[in-house]
Order: sequence, then structure tokens, then C-alpha cells
Amino acid sequence: MKKLNRLIVLITLNTMLWGQEYMVLPDSGLNLRSSADKTSERLTNVPTGSIVQLIQRHHQLETIDGITDNWCKINANGREGWVFCGYLGRIMRKVTCSSVESLLPPGDAVTKSEIIDAKYETSPEPGKYVRKLTYFKSGIVVEHRSGYEYFADNYYFPEINIYEAFLIVKRCNELYSKISFPKVTKEKTIRFKQDKYMTGHAVIEKKAQGVEIRFEHYD
Repeated sequence: MKKLNRLIVLITLNTMLWGQEYMVLPDSGLNLRSSADKTSERLTNVPTGSIVQLIQRHHQLETIDGITDNWCKINANGREGWVFCGYLGRIMRKVTCSSVESLLPPGDAVTKSEIIDAKYETSPEPGKYVRKLTYFKSGIVVEHRSGYEYFADNYYFPEINIYEAFLIVKRCNELYSKISFPKVTKEKTIRFKQDKYMTGHAVIEKKAQGVEIRFEHYD
């Protein structure tokens, strides 16, 4: 009997507020520009991992590298300019997925934990089935399900964007297998190839109200 480890991350659309701090996500950093246009003057490059403060959000949406979002005016270490909002996020870059805690914002804490289902099943294999929900003050909810040679963790994030979802897949690769990663595209579904042993794959799928990430791995 193969063991199935499945992780689903459901992400709603990102909500960015004036005055809040965000992290620069791309490995190459972000070009700070003079106006809300990728052809405008480049003022400087804001390094990856930098913490910036949101000043203003442009009203017009634009699609860049398959990501639809606004431009944001930010303060980066005392210098103001515009960057594409789709590359700013709240998830820390050093996510490893080695534990639930690595996916949570700093200082987050459990507000409630409850077992909502627990029963003994005889099919397809005999064993105890448990479903548990854990709520965090940030709004994140973790659903853990376990059974005979099986477990699944569903992570529900209220406020991160598709680029952060893409980075979570890359960092969660440490838990699963060595997957080759495509670029973020305009397609509704982004598929990450299985490893050479055909034991794992991942899918990011854009939904009308957010993004779903599915990790599957067979031992």
C-alpha cells in the first residue's frame, strides 16, 4: 500500500493596505521606477528580502508574467518609487515547509484547535480517521487529516498573492522531491513536473476568488 501525502493551500486574493510593510519576493529583487510603468525610469534595485512600506496603490490593473495586480508606490529604505504589487508579499523568504510554523507570519499564535471528526474506517484499509482544524490569529487555518498510511494538510491563507504561492511551492519542494520549476505564466493552471521516480508533482491553479496549490507525493 502506497502512502499518499497531500498538501493543499487555498489562497484568497491579496489585500494590501496603506502604511503596511511588505517583503520584496523575486530572487533578482525589484526595480524601483519613477512612475507606474515598467518602461519608466529605473531609480534603483530593491534587493530580495527587503522590507518596504506601501504609500499608494495605483487604480489600474496590469498583467506581468501572468500575474494581474496594480502598481504600488513604496518607501524602500527612505527612497520612494513604484514597483509591481504582484511581487510584494507577507510570506517570509525562508519558508522551508518543514513544519506548520515555517509557513506562519512571525509572532502568529494558535487561537483555537478542535477535532471535528474522528472515526474508525474499514475501507479501503482498516484504521482510525481523524480530521483536525487549527486556527491562528493571522486568519490562517490548517486542516489536518490522517488515516491508514495517509495524511493530508490543507493550508488556508487569507492574504497572500499568486507569486507568494509560487514561492511556497518552490520551498515546499524540500518536503517532497526534486521538481523542475517553470516560470509563472498567463495560463490558468501551472503544472510542476514529477521527479524521475514519478513520485511527486505540484499544481498551482488560479480560481475566481483565489489560488489553490496542490502537492501530492507517493511513498
